[in-house]
Amino acid sequence: MLMRTTLSAATMVAVVCFVGCAPARWSVDTAKDGYAFGTLLSNPANIERNVQAGITHATICVHWSGAEPEPGEFSEEYFEKVEATIRRFSDAGQQ
Repeated sequence: MLMRTTLSAATMVAVVCFVGCAPARWSVDTAKDGYAFGTLLSNPANIERNVQAGITHATICVHWSGAEPEPGEFSEEYFEKVEATIRRFSDAGQQ
């Protein structure tokens, strides 16, 4: 489902998606011994293994072409998938 909107509205959706998912406790200072460990591109299929290995941070890619498949049309489903991925990492204790 595509929604027609302005760039400023899409920007707000992205901010709400990313900031709304981020708990206030997220910071490098909360990592063990002051160090933070992550991966260059985190795979949700490896969350459990990464957490067991001490990886504390996750990195995901957000593709503009997924967010705005046509000029001026923003994909609500794409933002929902990104939010779900962020929640999976967050629920596992990664930032």
